Amino acid sequence: RTTRHLPHPHLPAALARLAPDHPALAHALAKAAPFLDWQPTRCPVIALMGSEETITTAYAPLIGPAAAYAGGMAELGLLLLPPHALCPDQAHPAPHLHLPLTGPHGWRFGPDRPLHLKPAQHPVWIDAHRPHLLKAGPTPYLALVARLAASDHPTTRLPAQDLFALKALRLDPST
Repeated sequence: RTTRHLPHPHLPAALARLAPDHPALAHALAKAAPFLDWQPTRCPVIALMGSEETITTAYAPLIGPAAAYAGGMAELGLLLLPPHALCPDQAHPAPHLHLPLTGPHGWRFGPDRPLHLKPAQHPVWIDAHRPHLLKAGPTPYLALVARLAASDHPTTRLPAQDLFALKALRLDPST
């Protein structure tokens, strides 16, 4: 690969939030970040009147097809979302695990179901084809994400009635 993408602009804020509880990990990630291939990804959000807007997220593959180490059927990488980002209800064909390094963040497991606030370092397991939504809090969402099976099938977006309210929602870290 000849093109290396630079770290996402929200990475310093995420690492600053991680540093008080895990200084060695924050320091190691800060040192490694310029050497990782931070691939910009787009998280679509359905907007008013059927139009679509996107937020720019970043993913740095560590193990898997897009990484230096192939990893067979497993993938591991760092996912970074801007503060207050909303990744709408979706389902993936492969099971995966989020190990959030920052928080709080909100999850739900089915369109129009309640959002559950979770702190940093609270793992979230997502079975294959399980509907889920992720809402970042006031700190950028930084997580290790492990996908446990490779799949060429695309992510399925699921309709929900409350996406506008969730997009506007600001998670309160004190709750």
